[in-house]
Amino acid sequence: MPTVVGSISFSGTFSSCSNLQNVYFPATGTAGSIYGFGSTFSSCFQLKTMVLPSNINVNDFSTTFSSCYALTSCILPTSAAACVSYGNTFNSCFSLLKITFPAAPTAAVSFNGTLNSCRKLQEVTIPSGYIFTDMSQMCSSCVSLKTFTWTPGTQNSLTTLNSAFQSCYLLTSITMPSSMNALTSLQNTFFNCYTLSSVTLPSSLNLVTTMFSCFQNCNLLTSVTLPTSMSACTTFSSTFNNCKSISSITLPNTVGAVTSFNSTFGTCLNLKTCVLPGAAQLSLVTDIQIMFQLCSNLTTLTNFNKIGSLTTTPLISATNLTFNRFTAISFLGTFKVGLALNGASSTQKANVQAVSN
Repeated sequence: MPTVVGSISFSGTFSSCSNLQNVYFPATGTAGSIYGFGSTFSSCFQLKTMVLPSNINVNDFSTTFSSCYALTSCILPTSAAACVSYGNTFNSCFSLLKITFPAAPTAAVSFNGTLNSCRKLQEVTIPSGYIFTDMSQMCSSCVSLKTFTWTPGTQNSLTTLNSAFQSCYLLTSITMPSSMNALTSLQNTFFNCYTLSSVTLPSSLNLVTTMFSCFQNCNLLTSVTLPTSMSACTTFSSTFNNCKSISSITLPNTVGAVTSFNSTFGTCLNLKTCVLPGAAQLSLVTDIQIMFQLCSNLTTLTNFNKIGSLTTTPLISATNLTFNRFTAISFLGTFKVGLALNGASSTQKANVQAVSN
């Protein structure tokens, strides 16, 4: 290790050394120096283990071990106060089993794609005090992840959770931050989290514009607590699609002027009660295609008659909208296409006797 005090860069040093298996660092580095490890070991396909000096202060861990397919263990420094990026640090480290991050840096830090596609990863530990700017695809496709340990606190610098936990098949629960006032996207955040049972989002997410597929295919999800205020959110397409275990959903009256409910509750087989927001939030809806397709147990639907407007252009699109237990349906908008009353098969029969608008 260099002994000079100052800025020490290892950026790209061993990148694409495809046969490198072992690297031995001293136990400590030079006190007072700032180290850069951007892409240092990226695409070292045979690298198996790594122990970095315990005291080095690293300002950049972006793509450090990206595509180290054989890496099973990595011990990071105790603290990396200067770090501003863990972007894609372990992206596609298919063999990594667990990871503990250093103590929180002094400034906000990006975790964009940090653990993306770590297929064998089971445990993640993030010490308290971190301030995040970006967590998009952070744990996407971590199909073996069971334990995500963190004390998130307030995260008002966090702008996106786009696909953050997508396809974490074995993740059963997650503690969400107490506030995320800067968040703009919850798109695909928990998509394909098959065993996730409950989620509570913080009370105010006023900058979030989309919840597209946020909980889609969360088969065991039974409880979701949505924010009391989501005044900018206009897209709920596929938000709860294929959530087969959930029985009750309430969308807050404080959401934005929603334009799309395409597939929002499709295949929610156990959904019995659904409360939509009020007329002010529903007057601009133009798409309710397969909104409740195969919701065979839905018996209580509140505010559906407030969807749309007689002056809405384009007209409401309601392809394959299936109701099985209602005797009458009404809503304000005029149809773009017909309302499917009989379902997709002989086993999905409807009792609808009247439709009005």
